[in-house]
Amino acid sequence: MANYTASVVRRFESPGPQPNGLQAADDGLWCIDQVNLKAHKLDWDTGSVLHEIDTETEHSSGITLGDDAMWIASTFQLEIVKIDPDTGQTLARFPDPGAGLTSGRELTGDSGCRIRRREPCCAWIQRTVGSTMSSASPNPKRCTV
Repeated sequence: MANYTASVVRRFESPGPQPNGLQAADDGLWCIDQVNLKAHKLDWDTGSVLHEIDTETEHSSGITLGDDAMWIASTFQLEIVKIDPDTGQTLARFPDPGAGLTSGRELTGDSGCRIRRREPCCAWIQRTVGSTMSSASPNPKRCTV
């Protein structure tokens, strides 16, 4: 077995006290903070704040972009919140099908947001309507845990 050594290169500090989610975008790196509940878009090279919005989430723990919106997991509210990334306005709220069991969220190229759970199942949220498309018995070809 090969041994590898990696070194950590510190690029910049997070603008918030407790970052808990990152999302890469062409124009910057988005960072959500679970204490001050702000989303910051950071310059890739310097880490300077390019844009900052307040969110109506509680203990934010995940962020992604898609459909011209920002999607944030609000852990303590058990919701996924759709937000306008320019204004910070909450556009919609959806119940989190993971109910506290989710370990990651990501947008997919099809009709929804993949919810990865600690248990071997997934749920899909249809972004435009917010209804659960499938739950405890997902299509294994579309669901990776």
